[in-house]
Amino acid sequence: MAAYYKEYFELKKVTIQSTYSGAGGYTIFNEYTNVTESGLYTKDLFIKRLIVTMGGKAAETIFYGDEYVSLGAVQDLKQANSLAKRMIGNYGMGKKLEAFYNDNVEDDRNPFLGRSLAMGDKYSEHTKTISDKESLELVNDAYETAKNLLLANYDKFTALTWQLMNTTVVTRDQIEW
Repeated sequence: MAAYYKEYFELKKVTIQSTYSGAGGYTIFNEYTNVTESGLYTKDLFIKRLIVTMGGKAAETIFYGDEYVSLGAVQDLKQANSLAKRMIGNYGMGKKLEAFYNDNVEDDRNPFLGRSLAMGDKYSEHTKTISDKESLELVNDAYETAKNLLLANYDKFTALTWQLMNTTVVTRDQIEW
């Protein structure tokens, strides 16, 4: 997925070497410096991040089927859901909550764990429900988009799969996407 969105991301390497956290492999990529240094993060960029993040789970679903996906995507799910909550709760990127800021959404860089618990309930259940629904919708849409992109590029996806099975690690210059 990072290779697909080459206007935002620079793919470094893909591997099927297992990690200690249960992932069957991982991808290393970064955003281009013109994106990170500008500081002007857009909704489009965040949506692309969500799609890239959901790519591993989407690939497992396509390759193995719904019944045989692994727990390898647990960190991806955590990351995607966290970003989606910040998009809705902190950045005003919701459909119904586009002018909303939620003090209870934790920033990944916030060292004060439990801050939102200590602040109490500031928002109605209705607002919380809308926020949860919109966050989940972003993640689900990203997951579906990742699956659709992989299916639309199935030949490239399977070529990369075979390449990884033969070499275990594939670097940026070896990937033709």
